[in-house]
Amino acid sequence: MRRYLAALEREQALSNRSESVKRKADTREARANADGLTGMTELADILHVDVRRLTSWLVEEKLFRKRPSRNGSRRHLPRKSVQDAGYFVVKVESENGWTFPVAYATPRGVQLVINRWRRSAA
Repeated sequence: MRRYLAALEREQALSNRSESVKRKADTREARANADGLTGMTELADILHVDVRRLTSWLVEEKLFRKRPSRNGSRRHLPRKSVQDAGYFVVKVESENGWTFPVAYATPRGVQLVINRWRRSAA
């Protein structure tokens, strides 16, 4: 009887764990836009960190580079090698008469950032 209960508890624990993983995957998919790309704010939300902290960390990890913009602020954008590898995409967007580049992570890029983030936090 004890073995049966232990096996039942293990099965329940595995079920709970797989349900948690499924929820996280659903959350990631829900945060992606129609093109399957994830913005830096959404990626920061997945990691439960401020977007400025995330982009600074991406610069430290040499995935992004600092690039001053025309209005004096700094834009952190993915390096060309990381874009060519298919981890990030830069799109030019416009708002209120301004055009500016915006970085998006591809699904592979999201996974890369999550894995590196966990490794650096360990």
